[in-house]
Amino acid sequence: MDTNTSFLAYCLQILEGVNEQASQTYTSSTYAASAGVQELYDRYYSTVQVSRAYAVGFQLALWQLIGEVDVSAFTAPQDAIARATVLLDGVTNSTTPYAENVYKFTRWSNDGLQDVLQATPAASEVPEPQTHALMLGGLGLMAMGMVSRRRRSGKNS
Repeated sequence: MDTNTSFLAYCLQILEGVNEQASQTYTSSTYAASAGVQELYDRYYSTVQVSRAYAVGFQLALWQLIGEVDVSAFTAPQDAIARATVLLDGVTNSTTPYAENVYKFTRWSNDGLQDVLQATPAASEVPEPQTHALMLGGLGLMAMGMVSRRRRSGKNS
């Protein structure tokens, strides 16, 4: 998948195909993840590149959370199924705290072909450069006003 940048995406629809021989056009939209999907990503997305079993297990866990497949009935390598089971158990039963809403999601859609889910780090609440410029401008005006007052009060003495 080429969006002029490289990214890792997971499939949303198990029964849709992919055409690797021709380029396709996808449209992007925000994906409102369920609490389980959000937690899966927040807890475990950083581990998907550890091994192929981790990546496949993550995909299986995602499919189960969105209702596409039951992991226990899926034919896949046993290490991937075991990993998916661990991930799902962590999402449904863990009491260990984790950083919430770490990722935001984009759904890439194409009629008749596989839709995929892209996760990107959620933007932190960092002020925009314009905000800094406006604040500095305001401080500069305040400083100029204070200097002007001092000069006026110095002339009146």
